[in-house]
Amino acid sequence: MKKLENYSDDHGNRILYEGLMEKDITVHFRGSNNTLILHKKASLHALNAQFDCDNGTVEIGSNTGVIPLKAFIRIGQDSTVKIGNNVSNNSMVSIPPLMSSQERNQSG
Repeated sequence: MKKLENYSDDHGNRILYEGLMEKDITVHFRGSNNTLILHKKASLHALNAQFDCDNGTVEIGSNTGVIPLKAFIRIGQDSTVKIGNNVSNNSMVSIPPLMSSQERNQSG
């Protein structure tokens, strides 16, 4: 998938986002029951989200007044990645896969 907008498929994978973003976006759902949640004021320069397993969640908060986020995120089995409000970076950040109820939080 090369854009962010509200989305759901027959495997229970979902994108929850009130906008439309089409630049430098890649989202791969390989498993089932995965969710990508973006705040309506999320600003992304680039996003590559790889849901390799089942029951993964990524939440990205709003970021206004800061450099837009650039991230490569791999989401493992039953894991959650939360990126809080006003998190930014100057170059692509890579978040490796987490498994089995591990949680990683990033906040600004």
